Amino acid sequence: MITMEISLPVESFRLPSILKKSGLSMVYLFLMVSKCGRKLNYFGVVELDCQAALVILLKKEEDLKKAESIMLLEDEEFNQAKVELERQEEVVAAWSTQEKIVEDFKLADFSLASQARQIEDLKLTVKEKDRHVDSAKCALSLQEDDLDKMRNELTQKTEEVTMMGSELNSRIQLLNEATEVIRRQGLEAQELH
Repeated sequence: MITMEISLPVESFRLPSILKKSGLSMVYLFLMVSKCGRKLNYFGVVELDCQAALVILLKKEEDLKKAESIMLLEDEEFNQAKVELERQEEVVAAWSTQEKIVEDFKLADFSLASQARQIEDLKLTVKEKDRHVDSAKCALSLQEDDLDKMRNELTQKTEEVTMMGSELNSRIQLLNEATEVIRRQGLEAQELH
């Protein structure tokens, strides 16, 4: 970041006698220089705001990547739970076919009850994971919205900085023209003497 400050105390001016006669022009020139200095300071503040917004934007992107990684991990766990649920249901089906065998009936009945409890637990786990994944997706969507807002704000700040730069260039050109007019007046006054 470049911060420029123009400070021109009145006491530091040692005007040639010919320029003292055109005091109004020198006061105008001094005011123009001071105003340009204030504009340059404001330009630096806006640049700091843009840098701060960029840091926040990068942090949001990092948080978004972390959230995406967590969501992928949870999706993998969700898929594993589904596979386990399917496996457990296959086991229950196998036990159901063996219920016809009288001597294994009690063992099969106990096993089926146990498997049914495990399936219910797995179903609850899957539902919980499902809710968690939906919540993570919702949070991710909100973070993406925040990120879009930050990008828009940064674009707006950049446009403001560009406009201020153009305005500053125009004022500097006016200042140069005013300086040239004063210089010519001084030369003309010297030629008259």
